[in-house]
Amino acid sequence: MNIFRRYIRMTWMLTKIALMVDLAYRPSFIMAVISKVMRVGMFLVFFNAVFNSVPIISGWTYEQTVLLVAVYSTVELITSITFRRNLAYYFPETIHDGSLDRILLFPTNPLFWASIREIDMMDFTSLVPVIALIVYAITLNGISLHVMSVIIVSLLICASLVSIYAITLIICSLSFWSQIGGGPGRMAEGILKAGQIPASVYSGMFQVIFTFILPVATIATVPTQFLLDTVTPTRVLYSILLSIVYLSVAMKLWKSGLQRYNSVGG
Repeated sequence: MNIFRRYIRMTWMLTKIALMVDLAYRPSFIMAVISKVMRVGMFLVFFNAVFNSVPIISGWTYEQTVLLVAVYSTVELITSITFRRNLAYYFPETIHDGSLDRILLFPTNPLFWASIREIDMMDFTSLVPVIALIVYAITLNGISLHVMSVIIVSLLICASLVSIYAITLIICSLSFWSQIGGGPGRMAEGILKAGQIPASVYSGMFQVIFTFILPVATIATVPTQFLLDTVTPTRVLYSILLSIVYLSVAMKLWKSGLQRYNSVGG
């Protein structure tokens, strides 16, 4: 319990530091807010343009797609604030330039530090437009939320976050062998973009890859389908179990990489 409290305090301290740094440049902070609002708005403009020509895409209506985008934006917001850039971009650089040596000497878990060493408060500015999008999507689809449905959706979103974390950790752990600075980050970004499209859009080999092998296509699809009452309990359970399996694989690869690491001096 004491260790847990220490990590909570460290997270809070890193959050305050990030907020102070970002607020020191207020014009940049204001521009970030505007850009985040425009980004959400562009999503809606894009899908409006598409569905003006086609009423349904692979079984998804405009209203359902807006809900999918809202769920994906929620997941993306959490990952972008916390671990995504830290693991995908910053951590491989620590291996490349040898600064991981110093991190390993810190009196804390190196994976914890590598995951949240820089809290991105600029992305926190997306919270307001994302909340507005969620409210709009729920109203648009006429969804009535109950306590149990909120709990299950929250669990599915947590499973999605675990899956993204695990996939990102697997990709960044490959840097122990490749020692390439920016490559893992670009690879992770490219793969995770598949989650903003309904899983049913993919077909053939891509559907198998993005649904069962790299389940990024179900990151937002399964929670959205649960809200729409179009997903089976088996699919829900599979998503949760698969996230646990991926996390287990990611942790083993991470530990194997740490054991292989011999510092910048080789």
